[in-house]
Amino acid sequence: LSPQAVASLKKRIPGVAVMQAIAVAGTEAIQEAVAYQSVADYIILDTQAPDIPGIGASGTTHDWSISRAIVQQLSIPVILAGGLSPENVAEAIGAVAPWGVDSLSHTNLQLPAGRFCKDLERVRQFVAKARAAAA
Repeated sequence: LSPQAVASLKKRIPGVAVMQAIAVAGTEAIQEAVAYQSVADYIILDTQAPDIPGIGASGTTHDWSISRAIVQQLSIPVILAGGLSPENVAEAIGAVAPWGVDSLSHTNLQLPAGRFCKDLERVRQFVAKARAAAA
């Protein structure tokens, strides 16, 4: 949705917080995020893989220096996603200083038929390392 469409949506559903996903594929993501800060309540920065439609779920990181620039320019909370794991979340928090972090691919257990579920031990590790890095 465009920033104008998000603004219109917010008027139709007052009291509902809106989170806008931004694909961090290059420095153009900075201006895209700035364009949404007056209409979104949160921004989530994620990776856009060329072989996966949409944003996220690729299990790969993006250029955290671009994410850091976005965090520094916005006045709304920014959540960092994109390939985060228990092994790299502390480094990511140190590099970007986001309001929050998100993990999908690297905190899952693969199940048959391409399905997955959360690996609770990896989630615990992720949360512990994120909390320690943010303290």
